Amino acid sequence: MMKPFGEYSVADIMTTNPVVIEQTAPIKDALAMFEDTRVSAIVVVDRHGAVSGMLSLIDLVPIMRETQADLSALMKTQGKDRNYILNLLREENGDAPIQEIMTTPVDTIKATMNIVVAAQMMSRENYRHLPVVDQNHRPIGMLSSTDFVRAMADAGGLMAG
Repeated sequence: MMKPFGEYSVADIMTTNPVVIEQTAPIKDALAMFEDTRVSAIVVVDRHGAVSGMLSLIDLVPIMRETQADLSALMKTQGKDRNYILNLLREENGDAPIQEIMTTPVDTIKATMNIVVAAQMMSRENYRHLPVVDQNHRPIGMLSSTDFVRAMADAGGLMAG
């Protein structure tokens, strides 16, 4: 029998193995990660591996303005179009360090947190992603709004029989 949805922890629904990059890495490395994965946010860590920020597609807005590209095109395009825009950004700004454009500070959560509390936090702060950290503030997962949708869909399927 399935436990009530409110009894789940972040660990039960988070995405494990988050995409991670060091804050001193060049932007072009992060752009390659966006290109090679389906994520829209990357956890940024310091030289000790602790979370120091986050880089999302929204953080690319300032450099996209510099290259005269359209953010909505990046967020809505797939395949060759998305890669074309990422390549433009890479050519114009690729050697700058990620720490110049990342979001910082960034809130984090523990894997043991109740998902209702996590959902309330994400809703209140208007977050789409939250890095999940261990006791040393190292990333062990990512909690996204998509994880909640997937969990609700899975729970609904189990209840429907």
